[in-house]
Amino acid sequence: MTSGPIGQLVLRINPNAVGLPAKVAASECATIFTVAHAALQTADLGNLPRIEGEYLNLGMDIVNRTEAESLQACDRRLAAMCISDLARAIRASMEAAAAYIEFRKVDMASLARPTDQEVMDAANAKLSELTAEAQALNYPPLLERVQAGLSSGLTWAPELVSFQKLRNCLEHRGGVVGLRDLDENAVLSLRLPFLEVGIINDQGKLDPIPFGIPLKKETSIGTTVSVRHETFALGQAIAFPPSRIREIAFSVWLFAEDLVAKLGIDVEQVKAP
Repeated sequence: MTSGPIGQLVLRINPNAVGLPAKVAASECATIFTVAHAALQTADLGNLPRIEGEYLNLGMDIVNRTEAESLQACDRRLAAMCISDLARAIRASMEAAAAYIEFRKVDMASLARPTDQEVMDAANAKLSELTAEAQALNYPPLLERVQAGLSSGLTWAPELVSFQKLRNCLEHRGGVVGLRDLDENAVLSLRLPFLEVGIINDQGKLDPIPFGIPLKKETSIGTTVSVRHETFALGQAIAFPPSRIREIAFSVWLFAEDLVAKLGIDVEQVKAP
């Protein structure tokens, strides 16, 4: 908040804060998954190292599970934790966006107070109230409210719904598709964005990069965001190859940038009483 003309204050709202939860989660989950997944592949799961402050090595082995099965289970759980965190972060950014959109509709005269600090306190209280309202919304109406307040629709609105479906299955059913996950076609259908890399052809489109073949010096490499559609049947465990987790994290980063770009930047003046 900065000073404006005499008797006025100027509230400057930085919409970049809206995308911060999603961006932080994308960066941290990609880092954690990369490091932890690599470490798991070479770890002795039957002889875990002690950690600082631990005086007893507590055994929690699963009966009749092989080391290979334990590794697969740990890989699945690591991926599930990262995807769940990403989904929660998307939800947090959507809630912040909804609060930001509603705050722009507030009559600034209602925030007028005798001192600068009182104005700031009133503005923060109103923003907290609007955030609480957004947090109470189910996901479909939350997405609808955000979409209505943007300069144009989010690029990956259907994919955002997929993230929430994926999160619900992972958190509530351990990643095994249940009846509540099925759509009208009796499958769990997921549409998740990813960054596609390829060679730009004469038509300006991307061709796959040939594996093991040297590229010409004048070859142009391009990227585009595409959507990968996958389906899972009732009782099937959701599983992704390791490379997909970083793809998904990057798509969350792109979602945050798309959301912020379509919020716009407002400057409001608040007159002193």
